[in-house]
Amino acid sequence: MSPDGINRSTVVCVDDDDLVLDLLETALPRFGTFEVEGFTDAGAALSRIREGGVDCVVSDYEMPEFDGFALLEQVRALDPDVPFILYTGRGSEEIASDALSRGVTDYLRKESGIAQFALLGWRIEEAISKYLAERETDRRLRAMETDREGICIVGEDGTFEYADGAYLDLYGYREDDLIDAEWRLLQPASVVERTLTEALPVAREEGQWSGESVGRRADGSTFRELRSVTSLPDGGLVVVVDLDDPPWGDAE
Repeated sequence: MSPDGINRSTVVCVDDDDLVLDLLETALPRFGTFEVEGFTDAGAALSRIREGGVDCVVSDYEMPEFDGFALLEQVRALDPDVPFILYTGRGSEEIASDALSRGVTDYLRKESGIAQFALLGWRIEEAISKYLAERETDRRLRAMETDREGICIVGEDGTFEYADGAYLDLYGYREDDLIDAEWRLLQPASVVERTLTEALPVAREEGQWSGESVGRRADGSTFRELRSVTSLPDGGLVVVVDLDDPPWGDAE
């Protein structure tokens, strides 16, 4: 969340022309709820995208290291679904058709005047809105595919984004109290440390971690649990507490 309290998306803009990039970084945020990170080097842009947390990529077509299509291919290898908008001075119908056939989300020709940034900003907002909605649907479907009860989704920032009724009942929380709270709230301090040093690194590297853990209820009492943590492509986690097996009562 930005200092003004607004949740802003992150847009990576790639253009080898410093002047164009300066204009994009300055003008675009006026026309949407997003922040712009500009790169003249496509390799540096890819490194940033690899870090995660990027909601849209806007790229020039003709660049020394990669052209726009080569960059698209690299980006798609990192995130098959992130919006990719080709913003170029070359405006032939052939390029536009080729761009869309290659999986470019949108195509916009560079024009003079501030109106082009308003249009580009609107296109970015539309693309991000659709992307985030589809991602949220996918995340919830992933959670519901499991046979186990007690399911939650933790975002990349470590806060709860979703919890089903069984999960809320187990820990004694209402949804309004748990959503946007940090996952550490539900574990004793000693278990938080073990989660950070053991469970999360394994989940990030191997895709999943499962094992015994200790949960902490809203009233402060603790209990043993079987926990499964699965990593998501966007950096979030699906956490499942297996209620089919007895939680062994309160922890000592």
